Amino acid sequence: MDIQELKEHFLALCYEHGIISPDEEIDCTMDLVESGMIDSMGIMILQSIIDENYNIFVPEPVFVAELRSINDVLHYIAKNLSIKEFSTIQSNRGNRI
Repeated sequence: MDIQELKEHFLALCYEHGIISPDEEIDCTMDLVESGMIDSMGIMILQSIIDENYNIFVPEPVFVAELRSINDVLHYIAKNLSIKEFSTIQSNRGNRI
């Protein structure tokens, strides 16, 4: 899996959980909090999405300090998750990418 496939999967999860509207134009470099795209509840939902779908726990201080944009989040997930682990997680959950 490359970063583009990860991006598509992650954005689909964000759409599904109502964090981002599918009709909204997404700038993956934009600061999520400063832009108003998400608030503190949105951060908690993103933490939950990442934990449940990628089996990666992101502490809130890391989220606030380092994961400011969608690109930051994607690179954090990619860094902490091997392709093999991702494939295993998806097949165990029955999700398709």
